[in-house]
Amino acid sequence: MSLSKIRNIFLLSVLSMVASVCSADKKYVIAVEVSEGYLEMFNNWLNHLDKMNNTLRDYIYATAHDETSCLHLKSLNVRHNCNNLKVKSNLIYNSPDFNKLTCERPKNMLRHLESGNTVLYTDIDTIWLRNVLEYFQGVKTSLVLQLDLPHGCAHKSCEDITWKNCKAEKLYFCHKVCTCLIGIRPSRDTRNLMRSWIRGCGSSKDKQDQKVFRKVVVQPRFSSISRTFFPPQLFLSGGSIFGAGSYVPESTPKEVLTSAYWVHNNWIGGEDAKKRRFKAHGLWNTTQPVISYG
Repeated sequence: MSLSKIRNIFLLSVLSMVASVCSADKKYVIAVEVSEGYLEMFNNWLNHLDKMNNTLRDYIYATAHDETSCLHLKSLNVRHNCNNLKVKSNLIYNSPDFNKLTCERPKNMLRHLESGNTVLYTDIDTIWLRNVLEYFQGVKTSLVLQLDLPHGCAHKSCEDITWKNCKAEKLYFCHKVCTCLIGIRPSRDTRNLMRSWIRGCGSSKDKQDQKVFRKVVVQPRFSSISRTFFPPQLFLSGGSIFGAGSYVPESTPKEVLTSAYWVHNNWIGGEDAKKRRFKAHGLWNTTQPVISYG
């Protein structure tokens, strides 16, 4: 075989490898978890997503944790898998059934990562006001994390919050990571991170997945994973926008929502309270979502 032919074969193999890597990077999944007690919350999330950009439906992959949820997703033609956990429909935060369900989160994310997908996981007690997936696609790190700041950014400029100064400040921000929104790209290290999270959920005394993740993600063996935060002035916790405890935000939710990408209805207890809060701010729409035929 001539030298030129060998060179051409080598170039073709390199181009094929590059093409496969580029193709894999375009395989995105918006991962959500759905249970019977939160079907209205899922409808609300999906309706706001459709209103903002209905093409994002193509990226959704839901995990249904009971038969009712499975049938609901099937009726909407939303891509899903069924996982019968047999948990109570009325889940209370930090209850055994609640923790059992949330500890499924890393298992489902790992399954997507092992299939070569880049995963954007989101809780469904949230609102997407702008294209979160598009934002994540523009971030080059392997891991993008959400900060759960109950008092907004009053104590520090949001623009200064990075993983580097998070560590410099004795991990203050690291311990405020919320597993409600995670962007993660497939690699050996990120898959091992998910496996460690899963093992921690199985052995942790309180079995609260978020506490486990906060401990696992700062372990030195995962320091090679490049990471950053979703900007907390654009990706809002319930405490920072609606208030938590005695804290009252300086700006009204309506003013803040004009520039926000994503809002989490947390720092409040119970599904009924979440519904009332969403309704009070015009963020509640539980009409039957349009069936997708894509």
